[in-house]
Amino acid sequence: MSTLLEVQDLSVWLPVDGSPRPILTDVSLTLEEGQALGIVGESGSGKSMTARAIARLLPPAAEIAGTVRFGDGDVYELRGPALRRFRSQVPIVFQDPRAHINPLRRIGDFMCEGALARGGQSKAAAVERATRLLGDMGINDPARRLRQYPYELSGGMLQRVMIASTLMTDPRLILADEPTTALDVTTQEEVVAILDELRRERGLALIFITHDLDLAAALCDRTAVFYAGEIVDVQASSTLHSDPLHPYMAGLAAARPAVDSRGGRLTVIPGNPIAAYEAPRGCRFSARCGFVEDRCLGGRVALEPVASGLARCVRAEELRATRTAQ
Repeated sequence: MSTLLEVQDLSVWLPVDGSPRPILTDVSLTLEEGQALGIVGESGSGKSMTARAIARLLPPAAEIAGTVRFGDGDVYELRGPALRRFRSQVPIVFQDPRAHINPLRRIGDFMCEGALARGGQSKAAAVERATRLLGDMGINDPARRLRQYPYELSGGMLQRVMIASTLMTDPRLILADEPTTALDVTTQEEVVAILDELRRERGLALIFITHDLDLAAALCDRTAVFYAGEIVDVQASSTLHSDPLHPYMAGLAAARPAVDSRGGRLTVIPGNPIAAYEAPRGCRFSARCGFVEDRCLGGRVALEPVASGLARCVRAEELRATRTAQ
């Protein structure tokens, strides 16, 4: 498979009270054609900002360093028609569809707008395709749904509309930014199944942002764990829980309740989460880590290969060997 997306040393600053503050720091990741990458982490860790930076949807005052390459082009060098083509190939499915679908326009207008602006097909052809895609999403009577307004559809149905709308322009990569958070458990399962089926049937790549570690592990080939605006652990989703590489991920894995047995109180990661602009000079997790040493505080910690993944921890190899021996 060829590399579809390559993000290298991406850093983002946003102005707060007139001064730029770091939001993302040295984020690097790659995605192959047809692969699914999970991005997990606490609120404020930089997950959604990474998706917006990839799609070039940051506010004008944002300061950006690093590169984002899609195919063989630099995303931040695209202008005019080239930028519009890129955005049609890399759409975003947002967390709350009611906040991103114009309540004053019909569902059909929302779905067909991008395809018609791109050109190359008539309105009748766009409506026909939208009707077919809604049917593929499991929405009954899709022709009638196109004539309805967003308030007439449930949240789960609107999220299916949002997913269907991304397919109108033949995308190569879908950025799904916590698309199941506002839905009930049953609808969440249905939406995730749709995304997984679309990826496999159409050969789409997927970046799936979520708070749910188990969901990321079930849906994605690899998972990147964010903490305070940077990636701290990247590995195959199948080994994320059984062989965590970074102490933060190890803490998250230990805090998961077991569904097949009863036990005592869950393990808790001490301290409070921090934002990127609150991060100390050395390891950003150091104030909450039970394995911190002086060398953890000396300076920037690099994301280094460990086992079959990557970890941003100077003691990752040592701690992993200790856990394996126990």
